[in-house]
Amino acid sequence: MHVTRISILSGETNTLFIEGLTQDMLDSWEDGALIQEALAGISQALREFIMTGITPDEWDERIGPEPEEDEWDGWDVSGDPLDEEHVMDQLGFGALFLGQDTIEKEN
Repeated sequence: MHVTRISILSGETNTLFIEGLTQDMLDSWEDGALIQEALAGISQALREFIMTGITPDEWDERIGPEPEEDEWDGWDVSGDPLDEEHVMDQLGFGALFLGQDTIEKEN
């Protein structure tokens, strides 16, 4: 099925052929189903295009590719993802303190 969208990044109109996509799948998503469920079997990159008009090539050029699996090696994912100190330590920023008007970084 051919899909035409306007990119939210560039404003360009793009048309892609998405193999396996049906009107019923699009209708299900537009009626409120989660896109990953309604468009099962359609790649994440093409679902992104359907939602935002950003083509896979435009995504790579402007935003960059997704990290490779091994680039996540060494990350401690056992902590609470909502714990700011844990997250900032994983990013290499040390502890983050949020004040009313200031943000301080402790090394």
